Amino acid sequence: MQREIIRFSENIKIFLLYGILVLLFLQFIKDTYPIYYLIVGFFISLSIIILLLESNLNLYKFNLVPSIYVIFFILLLFSAIISLKYNDLPAAHLCQEYIISRETCFISFKTIIFAIFKMLLMPAFVIYVSHLIINKKSFENLILLFILFVCLASFSLFAQIIFGHIPIFGPPNAIRFMGFTPYSSSIGAVTTYATAFVFASIMLMLHFNKINFLIKLLLLSILLAGAVASMGKAAMANIVLVTIILLIFLGKKKRIIFVFYLVFIFILMPLNENFFNSSLSLFANTFGINISGEMVNRGVFLPFYERVLDRVTGRNWTTDLIYLWELLIGWGAVGGGGAFGIMVDTSHETFHRMMWSGLERYNIYGWEKIVNTSHNQLIDLFQIGGFLLIFTFIILFLAMQYFLFLEYWYIGDTLSKALFISNIVFIVNAFVFNGILFQPYLSFTFWITVVYFVRFRKTSAEYINA
Repeated sequence: MQREIIRFSENIKIFLLYGILVLLFLQFIKDTYPIYYLIVGFFISLSIIILLLESNLNLYKFNLVPSIYVIFFILLLFSAIISLKYNDLPAAHLCQEYIISRETCFISFKTIIFAIFKMLLMPAFVIYVSHLIINKKSFENLILLFILFVCLASFSLFAQIIFGHIPIFGPPNAIRFMGFTPYSSSIGAVTTYATAFVFASIMLMLHFNKINFLIKLLLLSILLAGAVASMGKAAMANIVLVTIILLIFLGKKKRIIFVFYLVFIFILMPLNENFFNSSLSLFANTFGINISGEMVNRGVFLPFYERVLDRVTGRNWTTDLIYLWELLIGWGAVGGGGAFGIMVDTSHETFHRMMWSGLERYNIYGWEKIVNTSHNQLIDLFQIGGFLLIFTFIILFLAMQYFLFLEYWYIGDTLSKALFISNIVFIVNAFVFNGILFQPYLSFTFWITVVYFVRFRKTSAEYINA
């Protein structure tokens, strides 16, 4: 007997698609309203139910990239399972010095579940979103929605600069040098906006040719102004990076207009003394170059190249690996450290009897025997899932980049060009940013690239024969 074909209406799918994306982009409310996780879980569950009931395999492109993604996701699921063994183990807090709850001193089952949720939320994005995308236009609308929310985050920063701290966005960072107060924004912590804006800028400027270029420059101004307002050193580095990228990859006419735009911006900046001085201070304390007076806070300043070198090389990350399983499968969600809200204190007496844990020798940043982040996403992937996970991720990244390059080279597709360049910037930032693969805004362009391969990308043979 032939199985009855079930199909849901496009309106239902579009509602779920944008509902899920908006919820992911409103993740700043998760700490204030824990029900956020339930609502997100409910919407994702509805999407997966539709996926299972329809079972419409004709939607998907079965090629190399989706196959590698499936392997990567299975390895992450395995990492999630082995994370459960850390239930009720000592957390990385000095509980003996404070009268606080037992849940804070020991890793609870709830903490592990939340850590697993954070670890799987964005990698699973490909699964619970791909089948909801009706066509390529709705796919591109998701990218536009992403750009819109990053622009709104810029406004949220200036709103706080003008009116004061808005608690729902989270606490501001400490003021380490002259300039604006480094507030959190509607997309997360200071470091989140400092990196997210560069992906929005690249997708905006290198694709969406139907949008007037002057409107693009206006939106770019909002994104760049927010980067300065965030007062994050990563923001200044990424401003320089995105400027160089646009000077290289914009078309000839647009490049000339962009140069005039930069000159115009530099002329206008001194008109607002506070913004101008904050920009100069941020530049000085990022690269150690004083343009106007002594602005570098020598008490906290560390040369830019040293900060980058420490994270890229993992110089501050040391461990003595003994067991084979440590190399192959890592430590699960615990390996992600603070990015998943979970850290293990392996100096606790409980670990004296747990040689199987592999954690009793762990040392990072001088914090003896505490599993924490390396501030390098690739090393953190090793901590989470061992060499198998990091190797699969690298293969996935290289395969996507190869085929995106082919698509742009043979048919001149600007979407492939924008995604290709965005992913290069993503991997550059991944060397110095922990959790970038799992944060909704920071990982969006990477995972939407995988969705693109699952739903729309042709085979390389079709390009060659075109």
